[in-house]
Amino acid sequence: MFSTEERRVHGNPETKPGSPGTKAERQNTGEHRLKKVFICSPFRPVGATKEAREKDWMQNIRLAKQACRYAVEKGYVPYAPHLYFPQFLSENDPAEREMGIIMGLSWLAPL
Repeated sequence: MFSTEERRVHGNPETKPGSPGTKAERQNTGEHRLKKVFICSPFRPVGATKEAREKDWMQNIRLAKQACRYAVEKGYVPYAPHLYFPQFLSENDPAEREMGIIMGLSWLAPL
């Protein structure tokens, strides 16, 4: 799959030369631009036992995924940093967790 930038620079291999781009590219312009939504829901487990925390964690992930799915079904582009950053930052390391929170919130700030 080519990125938007690669298609802009090298042309879109999925469309014929001179065509206005893919249907998705055409629909994401002007008044039809997709709106973005920031998904925020509980993530850190609060259970008293290891088993309860594991159950909380799985339920919290499920809830965040459901919220993202709902946003997509309503035509929004969801961003759920609490699903993204724990893929490579540790929730158990206070410094990394804080970094993930700050990075996630930075998406809300204007450039």
